[in-house]
Amino acid sequence: MTCLIIALGQLWLTAIDNISTPHFEKHFTSVRFSGIPYFFGICCFAFEGNGLTLEIYRSMEHRKKDFTKTLGLGIALATVLFQLTGILLYNAFAQFT
Repeated sequence: MTCLIIALGQLWLTAIDNISTPHFEKHFTSVRFSGIPYFFGICCFAFEGNGLTLEIYRSMEHRKKDFTKTLGLGIALATVLFQLTGILLYNAFAQFT
């Protein structure tokens, strides 16, 4: 987990540095339909966790009360982190994505 936090922090810092002082000309593309299949593949990969979800459910003491809150919090946190990373990296490296 520590390595993940360090890597994500370094990625975000590099993106923020590149946004504030770009080293190349930026060209933004508003919509590119050829990337839609990749989007769905990445979403399926990012939110695939059924095996782990069942193990967490079995190990919880108060399953009925806590599981939906835990699952919702986990998915919300992952979504926020994915969106923040995507927005930062697109603003930093627009024409390379």
